Amino acid sequence: YDIKNDILEIGYGNGNSINFWNYIYPNSFLNIIDKDFEIKDKNFQVLKCNQSSIKTLSYTANLLKEKSIDLIVDDGSHLPEHQIITFNIFFNDLLTPGCPYFIEDIETSYWKRGNTYGYPTKYGINSKKSIINISLLLINWINREFLTDKEKYKLSNLIKLAGFNINAVNKIKNIGFGKNIICITK
Repeated sequence: YDIKNDILEIGYGNGNSINFWNYIYPNSFLNIIDKDFEIKDKNFQVLKCNQSSIKTLSYTANLLKEKSIDLIVDDGSHLPEHQIITFNIFFNDLLTPGCPYFIEDIETSYWKRGNTYGYPTKYGINSKKSIINISLLLINWINREFLTDKEKYKLSNLIKLAGFNINAVNKIKNIGFGKNIICITK
């Protein structure tokens, strides 16, 4: 995939991804958000933003709105609730049409106990809060032309109840699932 513009990654971690992205896409500028760090350099910037906060996500999206972002990778908290609100804002407001949005580390949706970055994980294969199960609703939504009006209405309500912004969901072109990852194209 050819990136002509900026990249946005959620989650700084220990900063190892900076070298990776600069090697793969040397002409792109890397924007990273992280709840604990803020750093600026010539090829990248890390903006302080808490993925669990709609307020800080919206503020950060406003800071980045003038950029053309061709790739978004959510490698942040790995919590489905955070992945959904981040998707609602960044996919809807920042991602260039035709470009991919990756949600990594979806294995946490299978965890019935434990935590990720201090957040408890109580999901499991049948959890209604699992990012995997919720994303299956989106597959049905992008094929809604084949549903009855009653089915579309019910599905729309389920998607909203799951936390998704229907305006963002309406911009989905396709969805792909892989081991430990979801790819959504705008």
